[in-house]
Amino acid sequence: MQQIVFHRLLSVGRLRFALAALVILASTIGIIVLGLDYKSKIKDASMASIDNVQWALSQVDVELLQLIVTLDSAANQPGKLAEVRLRFDILFSRIDSLVSGRLYEIIRKSPKFDESFRPLSAFMRGQSQLMDGPDPVLQQGLPRLSTIARGLQADARTITLNGVQLFAGIKDRERKEVEWVLIRMGVLTLVLVATLVTMLIMLARLYRDNRQRAAENLNTLSQLDSIVRTVLEAVITFDASMRIVDFNPAAVATFGHSRQDARGLDMSTLITEDARSRVLFHPTTLPVGSRQARVRVMARHREGREFPAEASISHTEAGGIPISVLFLRDLSAQVASEQALMQARDDALAGEKAKTDLLVVMSHEIRTPLNGMIGTIELMDSTELLPDQREYLRIMQASGKLLMHHVNDVLDIARLDSGKTPLSLGPVDLSALVLEIFDNQTPASQSNGDRLVLVAPQDGRNRVIGDAAQLRQVLLNLVGNAVKFTQGGTITVELSHLSPQGPTEIRVADTGIGMAPQDLDRIFDDFVTLDASYSRPVSGTGLGLGIVKRIVARMGGTLSVESQRGKGSMFRICLPLHILEVEAKVAAQQPVPAVAGPRGNPSWLILVVEDNAVNRLIVGKMLAKEGHQVVEACDGEAGIRLAGERRFDLILMDISMPGTDGLQATKAIRASGASRDTPIVALTAHAMQAEIDRFRAGGMQQVLIKPITRETLRTTLATVLAGREMPLPDARPPVDRPLLDNSVLRNLAADIGADEARSLVSRFMAETESRIALLVESATDAGPDTSLVREVHQLAGASGMLGALALHQVLSRIETLCKAGAKAEARAELPALGPLWQATAAAYRESDAFAQVSNLR
Repeated sequence: MQQIVFHRLLSVGRLRFALAALVILASTIGIIVLGLDYKSKIKDASMASIDNVQWALSQVDVELLQLIVTLDSAANQPGKLAEVRLRFDILFSRIDSLVSGRLYEIIRKSPKFDESFRPLSAFMRGQSQLMDGPDPVLQQGLPRLSTIARGLQADARTITLNGVQLFAGIKDRERKEVEWVLIRMGVLTLVLVATLVTMLIMLARLYRDNRQRAAENLNTLSQLDSIVRTVLEAVITFDASMRIVDFNPAAVATFGHSRQDARGLDMSTLITEDARSRVLFHPTTLPVGSRQARVRVMARHREGREFPAEASISHTEAGGIPISVLFLRDLSAQVASEQALMQARDDALAGEKAKTDLLVVMSHEIRTPLNGMIGTIELMDSTELLPDQREYLRIMQASGKLLMHHVNDVLDIARLDSGKTPLSLGPVDLSALVLEIFDNQTPASQSNGDRLVLVAPQDGRNRVIGDAAQLRQVLLNLVGNAVKFTQGGTITVELSHLSPQGPTEIRVADTGIGMAPQDLDRIFDDFVTLDASYSRPVSGTGLGLGIVKRIVARMGGTLSVESQRGKGSMFRICLPLHILEVEAKVAAQQPVPAVAGPRGNPSWLILVVEDNAVNRLIVGKMLAKEGHQVVEACDGEAGIRLAGERRFDLILMDISMPGTDGLQATKAIRASGASRDTPIVALTAHAMQAEIDRFRAGGMQQVLIKPITRETLRTTLATVLAGREMPLPDARPPVDRPLLDNSVLRNLAADIGADEARSLVSRFMAETESRIALLVESATDAGPDTSLVREVHQLAGASGMLGALALHQVLSRIETLCKAGAKAEARAELPALGPLWQATAAAYRESDAFAQVSNLR
């Protein structure tokens, strides 16, 4: 800061000196110009031209008087005629000079002169002939000439007086001009002197400031020298030729060279040449005075050993000569510590991974016999049993489910900690999701005498973009805990948006037993149960809230809790969810159904045209869960016939079907029949943009990409029946997908029921095993691709619906190649389906998605 102020003061001083120099220069030039003018005026005044004119004017009167005297003398003495002529000629020359002389030009311009001079000039011109005539004539005319001459004396005198007055005024003006020149010269001289005095004062101050600055610089240099000598970093100064100029004691200790020996050495002696050092020593656009960021380099000791170092360079100038200063710190100890720390971290991670792997393996190994045991218990429950045996069986079944719940909690923790659970984003109706959880918790809440209350957002915007499965698990854990610890109370779930753009806050409050303040900081830790006594009323692993905390963190949200002992608890979740606008109401002209579905939703008559039985069953179950009436058609011909017989509110049309495909069936339905104006939605596992445009041009309102969830169905129905367009998901298959998406299976289980979903997966696995084998065998088939495209399309749709992501990706790619005419490339992909299906089948067998949905947190 002081340096900046000094530079500013120096700039101001330079400006003042420049202004003073300009004033001195201007004053000097002015004085010189005025001096020259003064010299010229003095020179003019020293000349006697004006005096000569005045004398010549006065001589006119004298010469006229002498002519009169001569005329009077010659009248009595005839021998003086020659003198008369002489005097006349002298007077004539005087008057002629007045007429034509340059010196008398000012006199001639005077009106008074002309008035007095005209009679005199006329007399001289009129008597010239007489003077040049014979003597007797001249002698005879002398008296008359004398009389006329005497009459002109007054005019001659007037001429003389006017001339004297005129030239006196001229002289006076010249004197005043000289006086004004002298005054201006004096003023400029005073300005020059004042400026010189000011400059002298400024020079004195500058001298004083420079001495003070020199003393400060000397003090600063002394301090810097002390700092450089005592600093722990090596400081090396070198010139533009990379030769060392100076070496501080730390550099001596770092490199082993003495100060004298180091001077003159090349920097390459100390720093190993590599890409990093070249960047360090050869900056491209580094301004003077700046310092480069620290760069790690390899330095070389005098003994030849190399060691890691951290260096930076500052470039400056000293007397116009570029100088660079290298700051270097030995990192040998730090690198050793870092390596030891990294090794310790790797060992810790390896131990943690081994613990997690052991946990997952043991949990899986425990769950496998548990599944068998629970399945056997279900089979035994369908046989004839004694009352005691049935009671024992009920206890065994409850214990098995509780143990499965604990195992699933451990697996959830391991999966979330591994970071291998991707978020599956899509439209989510928060109010509907909470009501589903209420349905799940109704038996437990009724047994405790609890009341479940939902407070929806005030603005009516229930729909957001989020991971429905993860949100369901979070709310299921929180609501389940609230039900466990509340007897005869109220559990309230309140939804609100903190601003029009979010975030969204979810509050789960209960009037249960509450918690002590000292326990609030540890309830989210793993395996923490606040009541660890043998008499605690509820049991659990203490992992539920840990799972909630991890899921909320993965979604970018925050989780907090407020609680008082005996007054209940409130869990607050704040999530950055994208909020969707309230959907438009169905137009008034739409037919109002007579049947109402769950929670008052409208019930529609929907035709599902799908040749794949698995897909047809899934979609039908989802629509039935929403309260809609479903009619199924197994192919395009059946769909055309049913649509012609009765009017449906909506038609879901598969695209790839044997015989009449979906696009042909749509055209036939649009041509005639009871449902020719019914909205039609295309169902397809994968479609390119050109095909999607063709579907819409063929009479379809929307395209629904598989896999299909209950939420996407609900959204599609609302948008299509409201006459609006819904944005399509990206039809391009993403690369490197996991084998199985458990969130799709959990959504499916939640939509149609865990038992039904498990049955569908078993059926799908049995059918797909043989169909994949047939596809692999057809890799060398040179026949037409029609059957290949149909088979691949059906398998892609089914695999997408049931969460087989990797298989769905490969099948979609094969379908795209077939549609693009790349027959050879498509068949080249078929052999890879065999190993991929084996891995996918194993993933299905190991999946715990259905068990997680069936358990209460």
